[in-house]
Parts: sequence; structure tokens; C-alpha cells
Amino acid sequence: MSNSFRAVIDRTRESTTVINMIFANNRRSLPFLHRTPNNNTMITSSNTEHSSSNDAEINPQKIQAVHEEFGKLQNVLSSLSGKLSGVLQSREDEFLSCYKSHMRNVARDFRGKMDEIEGKEKAIENHTVVKKLEKERDWYKSEAFQLDAALTRTKARESELLEKCRELERDRKCLSNQLKEIMKEKKSMSR
Repeated sequence: MSNSFRAVIDRTRESTTVINMIFANNRRSLPFLHRTPNNNTMITSSNTEHSSSNDAEINPQKIQAVHEEFGKLQNVLSSLSGKLSGVLQSREDEFLSCYKSHMRNVARDFRGKMDEIEGKEKAIENHTVVKKLEKERDWYKSEAFQLDAALTRTKARESELLEKCRELERDRKCLSNQLKEIMKEKKSMSR
């Protein structure tokens, strides 16, 4: 607290003490507070017959001091209100700047997550393509195994046929030789 503010509070306490003394002296007719057109608070008595006796007891200088202190208090309160408004505005601006900064960070993180999701979707899509290619590879592999088995069977059959061909060729040569000998014998017999 500043010293001037403490001084105003001390003066207000003194004024409150004076007002309490006035009320204590005037117990028969309790004064009440009312607002004048200039918004100053004035202490008046509801009973006019006691006002003349109260004038002797009420010190106008003390009442004036109360009014002055009240005016100072109102000035301090209005300046305090202005200062509080300024502090509130600065805090509000600070909050808004922090909020905007936070929202920019959130938006950046959101964009990053969206990019990450798109990357993962592409990876899944690529994974799907890979799966399709693997499926095709497996089909070609199975076809290759089937063709290899067929080729092995065909080669075995070819080997058998070649062996038969060789055997038949040997038989043919043998028969041809026999035929030639028989022809020679027949020719030699026929002569």
C-alpha cells in the first residue's frame, strides 16, 4: 500500500470516529444519510427542534473535514478503479496473447498430426500395394513350382523316350544287320 492511501484510510477512520461521536451526542433523534444533488453525503437530523441544540455540539470544521476526507476517499477509489481497469485490461491482453500463442501451437500440432496421419495412410496404402504384390508373387511362385514339377515329369518322360529310341535304334541296326546277312545268304544261295 502506498503512504498516501494509508493516510487517506487513517483520515477516513478519524472521520468515522467524528461521525460516531455525533451520533452518540444525538441519541434522541438519529440522523440519517441522504444524497444531495452533487452526490455528497450529508448528515441531517430528522427532527428540526433538536437541530439548534445540535449546532452547538456539532463542529462545522469537523463536518467539513469529514466531507474533505470523503472527497479524497472518492478520488482514491476512482483512481483505484482506473488503475484496476488498466491492470485488468493488461491482464486481459496478456491472456489473449497467451491464448493466441497457445492456439497457434495447437494448430501447428494439429497440422503435424494430420500430416502424420496422411503419412500412415499412405504407408497403409503402400502396405496394401505390397500385400497385393506379395500375393501376385506367391501366385507366380506356385505356378513356377507347378511348371517345374511338370518340367521334371516331362524330362523324365523324355529320358524314357530317348532310352526307348536308343533301344529301338539298336534293335533296328541289329535287325538291319540281320536282314543284310539274310539277304547275303539268300543271294549266295540263289546263285
